[in-house]
Amino acid sequence: MNKVATILLAVLFLAATHLQAQLFLTLKEMPQANVWGVYVQACDTISPTSQTITGGGQVTIVAKMGSVFSELTSISGAWDDNALVYSPEENPGMMYFTMGFVADMPAIVYTPGEETLLFTFKMTNQDGSPPYLIDNETDPFAQLPNSEGTNPGNDLSVVDFGKSPLEFYNYSGLYEAGTPVECGEGNTTTATKEAESAYLFRLYPNPASKRLILKAENAILNKAIARLWNSNMIQMGSIDLSGDQKAEMDIENLPAGTYLITIETDGQVVQTERFLKVFD
Repeated sequence: MNKVATILLAVLFLAATHLQAQLFLTLKEMPQANVWGVYVQACDTISPTSQTITGGGQVTIVAKMGSVFSELTSISGAWDDNALVYSPEENPGMMYFTMGFVADMPAIVYTPGEETLLFTFKMTNQDGSPPYLIDNETDPFAQLPNSEGTNPGNDLSVVDFGKSPLEFYNYSGLYEAGTPVECGEGNTTTATKEAESAYLFRLYPNPASKRLILKAENAILNKAIARLWNSNMIQMGSIDLSGDQKAEMDIENLPAGTYLITIETDGQVVQTERFLKVFD
């Protein structure tokens, strides 16, 4: 089975304890000739807020040899055509087109039970056979390693800053276009929620303008580090917390906005917190 995720979200998942939610993809034929659209739909068992940030993802489209891909148009999020594989030995006669997620602009809106169009593209071939989305579980080329040394597959990784504690949503599978997704317990594990145990450090003030203070609430960790991330999941700084009851992080030069703090020990994230940077 193939999984693709940003480094940050992969690390955050180490702290996950609760399975919560799913995101599903489908491919639809659009009204224009030879144009197709990729849609995402969230389960109705979750309630994403307007503060979700998509941290990474990709979509792989499969078509017969001789198909011509063109006119990729981003609708929700920014997408780019990352890779093309011709007739791999695992599935001869097929082509694999992989679209990579570049940025959450315009932001992808996840509304339970509703379809959101991610991007469209044009696909033509001689026999008129339709393209389809790769199935991470059953496609013969969706395995690592493979004959081409590539990483085909579908993925979406999302963090919801509007939830406390933070919630994380991830790709779960495919659904039939125009139908509700099936969100039963048998689906692939696709979303997580931050552990709700007592936090190790308290962050204040929040909002903060010049300095953020991290104070140990429980036993002091021998080896700990706090990392600062912006809303695009880019690391902006870090501070060593090892053996300290109290530490300060200089945030005076940061732009205003929402940020995430992760606290790691022994290579695993044990706490995540968010704060708002403001100007005096």
